[in-house]
Amino acid sequence: MSQITDLQQQQPGSGGYCIPVQRRGSFHVLAAGDSITQGSVPSRGFNYPYTIKLEELLRKKLGPRTRAIDAGLGGGGIYQTGFNIPQKFPEFYREQLAFRQWDVAVIMIGINDLLRGGTPAAEIMAGLQPLLDETLARGIPVVSIPPFAAPGFVAELIARRTDSKEAERKKMAELLKAAAAARAVATGGQGPQIWVLDLQAGPLDFYKMSPEERSRWLDDGLHMTQFAYEQLGQYVYDEVMSHLCYLPQLGLLDYAQVSAQEASYSIWRNAARARP
Repeated sequence: MSQITDLQQQQPGSGGYCIPVQRRGSFHVLAAGDSITQGSVPSRGFNYPYTIKLEELLRKKLGPRTRAIDAGLGGGGIYQTGFNIPQKFPEFYREQLAFRQWDVAVIMIGINDLLRGGTPAAEIMAGLQPLLDETLARGIPVVSIPPFAAPGFVAELIARRTDSKEAERKKMAELLKAAAAARAVATGGQGPQIWVLDLQAGPLDFYKMSPEERSRWLDDGLHMTQFAYEQLGQYVYDEVMSHLCYLPQLGLLDYAQVSAQEASYSIWRNAARARP
């Protein structure tokens, strides 16, 4: 049993609604998306989801009953069917959403609709908005990550500035931000919110990277490297933590359990890193 000896209050930097942690016996993150969420590393033939790093970091703050669940649908999209699971993302997501009471949902979807389907951002958002609304109605806040650019699939230099798919990807980010703003206005900032983590507009602007730097992050021009997925886990962790309040101060038993979990996970992580 968790030995929470004290409570510390931590107000989120953005103000408004925050997720109180202290009365929750456990903390569960639903990470939903496509093959990027799955952590696909095509050149190495395995998946390394960012939830591995995310859960590791969260456990150290929130205790051993913390889970970050990878719910990635490889190849899937709002209108695209997954490669190995013959479902479109809305059906797949609703099944995952109903599985348990989640504390926060992280959703990153749309790149397959943009690249494979050529679907306009407005249509993608029209299909995603009901999923956001259903999640919020369950009392679950959402961290929404706009799709990353795909330099290996979208023309670069001058051509990429007029590439329609890249333009629609940028629109997707703006539509998500507009949805988050509309939710905040409609609720007065009270209750579960949508928080947009636009990494492409910050540290993951692949087009601004040198070829050498980009090769550290991108495996095939779309999917990322193991290093990049670990960094993504760190970015998502930072975002989630910024919206938590009343954090538990862990006791000795908590730390012992977390250390034991970390030791078991590190065996798998080290084996994955050693693979050619």
